[in-house]
Amino acid sequence: MIQRQRGFTLLEMALASLLTTFIVLIVVQAYQANQQSYQYQTAITRIQADARFVSTLMIKHLSLAGTGAGDVSGTTDLINFPTVSDTVTTTNDYSGGDPVSTCNGTGTGLATGTSAFSIDATTSSLTCDSSIGGAGNQTLLENVEHMRVLYGVNTQLDGVAGETLDSESIDRWVDASVVPTLAVGWDGVRAIQVGFILRSENAIGLDTSLRSYTLLDRTVVKNDGRLRYVFSFTVALRNRI
Repeated sequence: MIQRQRGFTLLEMALASLLTTFIVLIVVQAYQANQQSYQYQTAITRIQADARFVSTLMIKHLSLAGTGAGDVSGTTDLINFPTVSDTVTTTNDYSGGDPVSTCNGTGTGLATGTSAFSIDATTSSLTCDSSIGGAGNQTLLENVEHMRVLYGVNTQLDGVAGETLDSESIDRWVDASVVPTLAVGWDGVRAIQVGFILRSENAIGLDTSLRSYTLLDRTVVKNDGRLRYVFSFTVALRNRI
């Protein structure tokens, strides 16, 4: 007996369509997961490289600061910095002819040089304004959202001339606004602690939930889906210990 060929039933077609859709969804999700993983790895690699650059540059500048007490005198080349993030200014006083480090780490033969580091809130960039050469404000690195600076102070000094007792000890970490109110003032500063929050160029994934980041003594909240990296370092002032 010869059996005639039959077509697919409606149920079989529905099951086939459902199975095809399921397979396509799995493939799409796998692709998206791989794409997001690639974006994450690329972003974290770049951020970590940027963090190494910032650390190396600023440690070089800050470790040479503290050659003199008192306020730093400004120059006409310096600009007004935004108050969204901290600003740290270093002044290096050398004998004539010795190279003074500029913002990019090169040297020039001046006796005194001042470099002011701050965050441009408009572009989220780390900038530096140097009194050397009148170059003006320079962008050093993009995607830097916040910079926080704390000063390690030895409050045990009582102002006696030539006193060195416990000169290396630090008993308080304070904001720049607090230092002048202390009895020891800026003479008591022994180290500087600097913290940064760097971010990825674009959002990674679709998660826009609120996330909090601890930057030294402050908390920063963001919800734009970008990857962020928080780091800090401490620099002892060679001319103060």
